[in-house]
Formats: sequence, C-alpha cells, structure tokens
Amino acid sequence: MEQLLDVAVPTAWQWRRESGEQDLSLAELLDRQLEREPDSLPLAARLLGLSALSGGQLREAAPRFDLLPLAEALSCRVAPLEWQGRLYLAMAEPLHLDARLRLQNRLLGAGHRFAICLPGVVDAWLKQAEASERVMDGAAVDLAEDSLAKAVESISLSSLAKDESPVIRLVNMTLYDGLQSRASDIHLESSVAGLHIRYRIDGVMQSIRQVPGQLVASQAMSRLKVLSSLDIAEKRVPQDGRFKVALQGREVDFRVSIMPGAHGENAVLRLLDKSQRGDSLNLDTLGFPGETARRIRALAQLPYGLTLITGPTGSGKSTTLYGTLAEINTGEEKIITIEDPVEYEMAGILQIPVNEKKGLSFARGLRSILRHDPDTILVGEIRDAETAAIAVQSALTGHRVLSSVHANDAFSVIDRFLYMGVEPASFLEALNGVVSQRLVRRLCAACGGAACELCRGSGFHGRIALAEVLRLDSSMKGALLERSPQKRQQALAQCADYQSMRAAADEAVARGLTTYQEVSRAVAME
Repeated sequence: MEQLLDVAVPTAWQWRRESGEQDLSLAELLDRQLEREPDSLPLAARLLGLSALSGGQLREAAPRFDLLPLAEALSCRVAPLEWQGRLYLAMAEPLHLDARLRLQNRLLGAGHRFAICLPGVVDAWLKQAEASERVMDGAAVDLAEDSLAKAVESISLSSLAKDESPVIRLVNMTLYDGLQSRASDIHLESSVAGLHIRYRIDGVMQSIRQVPGQLVASQAMSRLKVLSSLDIAEKRVPQDGRFKVALQGREVDFRVSIMPGAHGENAVLRLLDKSQRGDSLNLDTLGFPGETARRIRALAQLPYGLTLITGPTGSGKSTTLYGTLAEINTGEEKIITIEDPVEYEMAGILQIPVNEKKGLSFARGLRSILRHDPDTILVGEIRDAETAAIAVQSALTGHRVLSSVHANDAFSVIDRFLYMGVEPASFLEALNGVVSQRLVRRLCAACGGAACELCRGSGFHGRIALAEVLRLDSSMKGALLERSPQKRQQALAQCADYQSMRAAADEAVARGLTTYQEVSRAVAME
C-alpha cells in the first residue's frame, strides 16, 4: 500500500518532508495532509480508489447498523450508512487493508462502497452512535436535576466530537422540560430541516425548538427506541413501547409511539405521572362546576347499572373515572378495575392491567373479574362488542359498572353501542346515564389572563372539565328504544335532570374560570 501511495501521489515525499517527521507512516501522513488541506480530500479519495464523504454528509446520512452491527463497526472504525440511496462504509483508517478485506468478505454482495472522510469525522460519528444506542441498565432512566442543569438552553449539534453525547443531552433535556412544563405529550417530528420538538400543554400544541440536521432526528429516534426496548433497525413500520423516568422522587411513565414519515421517523410520548394517586382525586378537585359534580356523583352512587364517560382522546375521561371511584371507595365494597394501562394506583382496590400480548384483553379480564364477587367494576374503555356485551350483562346482574367509550356526545353513545351489535333493550335497561366531557383551559390565577411567566404568556394555566350529563329514566329509555324524534328525546332529557354542554360552559364563564373563546376552541357550541 505504501508503494501504491508513493506511485499514485507524487507529492507524498513532499508531505513527509514538510511535516518534519520523516518517520511518519503514510496513514499518519495522510491524516496530517488532510488536516492541513481539507480541500485535498477528493484528490486523496480518487487516488486511493475510494469515495469521499464530508462531515455534513455523514450527519445527514442514515445509519445502517442492520448492515454492520455497531460493535463490529466500532472494532473496524467504520461508519455503515446510506447516503442518497447508496450504501457506504466510511473508514477512519482507509489504508488498513486487513480491515477492508474483512469487511469486503463480511458484506459480500451488499453493493457497498468504501469511503474516506476528514480525520476524526468517522470516530466522532461512531462515538455519537455508540452513546445514542447504548442500552441502559435497568428499566428506569434517572434524570438527575443537577446534571440536567448543566445542559445549555439551546444545544448545538454541529459538533459531534464533544465528550458528552449531544443527542442524549437533547433527549434528556426534552423529557425534563416536558415534565417541568406540565406537558401531557411530547412530539418529536423529523423534517427536511432536522428535528422539530413540540409540547402539548393544557391541550394546545406549542413549538419548543428546532434542531437542524437529519442525523440528529435519526439518532434521537434511536435513543427513544433504546429506552423503550424497541427494534432500532426497524424504521419502516410503527412501533409502540414505554419506559419510566425517576425525577425528584416522582416516577413518570412515558408511553412511546414511533411512526415512519416522509422525512424520517416521528415520535409521540404520552406522560403519566405515577406519583399522583387516584385516592386524592374527587369530582370537586377535577374542576367540575358544582352542579355538574352533583349530577355525576348522583349517577355514580346508584347501587347497580352502567354509567359511561365519553369524549375524545385527551378529554380527561380516565381522570373522571378515578375521581368517581375514589368517592365511592369507602372500604365497604369489593372494587375491581381492568385498565390499559393502570394510570393511578388506589389503595383497597384490585387493579388489573390489560396485556394483549399475553392474551389478557378487556373482555377476558372482565369475565374473570365476575368470578371474584365484585360490587363495583371499572372497565378502562369499551372498545368492542364482546366487552360491551359483558359490561351490560354485569350491570344487569346487580353490579355497578363504570367505563368510558369514544363518542361525540351523550346521545351518540347509544348509537355507538347499537352499532357494536349490543341488544338495544338490554343496553338501555342497564344504562343509568352518560357523561360527555371536554377539557378547556382555565384562566391564569396569577395574571387573570393578562399573560405572565407562570402561564408562559398564554393567559391560561391548567384546565377544567365541562360536561353534558344525561340521566336516563324510564320515559327516556322508552323514547330511545322507540327511536323517537330528537326533539322529544331532548324534552324528556330536560325532565330527567339533564345538563347540556352549553349550560356547563355558561356556568364556567360566569364564575370567571374560562372564556367563551376558549370554550369554542374545544366545544362545538350550538
């Protein structure tokens, strides 16, 4: 190889002489020359029969550890990657013939090309990859506040040669900031420009930062996959996982969903603070106006029958169920729940987590629950006809059943169950009532809506629940069973202590809790 380089590069002896180091190897000499004259990289690559890749191209290329495992890449000091549809092996030691031959045999038929980069670029890329894909000990990540405090407010990822992994710092800071900002969801979105980070705070999306570089986005996704025990190499199909974080004595669950997109993968993290207990919740602390809380409480305290909470994703259905359960948990009844997942732990209650992979579905768990002599059953969500039928049968046989279902309003819940094939007469006989709810932002108590640091300039801090409460008496059930006109149904509802969403909104605005503009953002007002 030295002879080849001496022939191919007539100025090699000049490089050696100018360096003042006559005993330098040609590999060291090549590094010196490229450090001194980076523009000579294409020439050196051409003379060595290799491709040339810049540091920027490495950062934007997709890692291909499915082609060459990370451990082997580190051993050979080579970066396996895909750039513009071609496979490359960028070598830190391009004159290491043994490594090239070993890799050539290892990847025979892969259609790859060997490449050369400026000195230090490949090693930095590998160091970053190793840090991002390191499997952590244990199931929980400890985010120490003092270590995160060292992270700068805006992280520059232009240099990947720092001792501390910038991507790990970025992911940790994103999680920490999300917790401190009371975010319910963290969104990491890959784009042509790089990684866009957004938080959902009080139900509204807020842009947090934009980090340039597609490699950054790819490595951030790899980091999240490692934390969630997902397949790092799989980038073509959606993946779901979860992990836990310990911070300041709090234990927080992160439910992770990763989805491929046009410019790379995207991730959404749902935050669930396990330090909060369902025992501490009640209908008053959830922010329901007084009359709304009274109506829901009256439904939940009926000794048997089915009470349903409905609303879109993120409308607080689960929290309302827990608050209701906490109020009836006096210790005098057997209460069993089946949930996906168990969001709040409650003393004196048997809580069962759904595990579809192991065969424990809502329907199967609910059948088993009935053999344990429960007085009250909470079904986290009714998703299918089998679960719906068992829940109805349980309510008809003397059990109090609480559950949630996705529907737009209280009246459409009836249609949803009928669509699932539940026998109408049995369902209506079992149904005590429906609560349809939405969450709206609460006016900031510190500034009254004028915008301050506490509310991050939005004028709102926290949320309250607005609810439509429909209690079914015999007349109402008869009208629904006969499919009476909507006007007759609404007239009968008014006689059965019905509260519309509009009435709940009027009460909340009159009490100075929110504004009509905020209500119209979350609720379709007639």
